Amino acid sequence: MGREWLVMVVLLATGLGACSTQDEESTSADVASEPQHPWKDQQKALQKAEQVEQGMMDTYQRRDEEMQKQTQ
Repeated sequence: MGREWLVMVVLLATGLGACSTQDEESTSADVASEPQHPWKDQQKALQKAEQVEQGMMDTYQRRDEEMQKQTQ
């Protein structure tokens, strides 16, 4: 499962990075104002994916707790 999860996250990050809505003018202004890490967009996408994953896990945990309460 670990390798499959990694592949899924990398594909998600690549897809999100490719769907950038910034235009060339703002990108060139950003490059001039601060140094850019080559994978900055991918890191942001991975962080977003981790946040979504955590939110899903929290939701599943709450659902399981509710189900436990109902069965008692």
